[in-house]
Amino acid sequence: MKNIIVTTSVKTTFELNTKAQNLANELNLKYIIRNKKTIKQLLEDAQGVLVVYKNKLSYFENDSEFFFHLDTTALKIKNSDNEPLVEIISKEKQNVLDCTMGLAGDSILLSYYGHHVTSLEKNNIIHLITSNGLKHYVSPNEKINKAMRKILFRGRDHAGKWHKGSLITRIEESPVPETAAPYEVCYIKGQDFAGEEHEVDPETIGQLVFPATELYPDIWEGDIIEDKYGHLMEVMFDPYSRAFYVIAHSKTSVGLERLDEGYLHFKFKNHGAKVWGNIHDLELITEP
Repeated sequence: MKNIIVTTSVKTTFELNTKAQNLANELNLKYIIRNKKTIKQLLEDAQGVLVVYKNKLSYFENDSEFFFHLDTTALKIKNSDNEPLVEIISKEKQNVLDCTMGLAGDSILLSYYGHHVTSLEKNNIIHLITSNGLKHYVSPNEKINKAMRKILFRGRDHAGKWHKGSLITRIEESPVPETAAPYEVCYIKGQDFAGEEHEVDPETIGQLVFPATELYPDIWEGDIIEDKYGHLMEVMFDPYSRAFYVIAHSKTSVGLERLDEGYLHFKFKNHGAKVWGNIHDLELITEP
């Protein structure tokens, strides 16, 4: 793996330093204090630099900077009457799998027109920066903001109640600031960030993988699917391939299969599958 370091903007704060440190730990990268060094100076000791700013993330490598923006996407939406992708996709709402997310331009465009889009990206840094941008970037066009925020999550609060909607994360002060550092707090708010916020246990947060159809209900990360033979299949996200899979548990083995609409159609139509529960409410027990 490349030698990539994580740091902050030159003008930093305690909260930014904490966010950068947490991000470095999450990505298993080295965090360094900026100390007013230029990007060019930082790149003398690293192949890439991930910089945490107040309102964005940027990645620097050689003489280039990668950050989330909507320049070409906004232009595509403005000229969508002549946009080939919009013409190809039926006006009827579709479930679309975008296998090369990048800056999510195509995903946002299709989401803007009401399609449900799942985006995949194999490059961890690109995935991180684009995902962060989709959550936090604010466009003057409110409809574009809603298109970016259509990725739905669910999470369970500390009273055991589940909430579904948009995911919000914040760095907040510890209740005992003298002895503990600020920490990340997760909230679920209504779809399109409407309604009340609910603090949820970060361990229970899962993404909506496929919306309900006539054959199956909403399929969420962490769901347990059971077929008519009693086989249990756990829906999981693989951070390395950036894709969703099912772990199929049987009496004698554990198998891993890529999760897509074809798999769900086959299991629910031909094998009488049903959503049995999820890994947070029900203990997944397999026979030896």
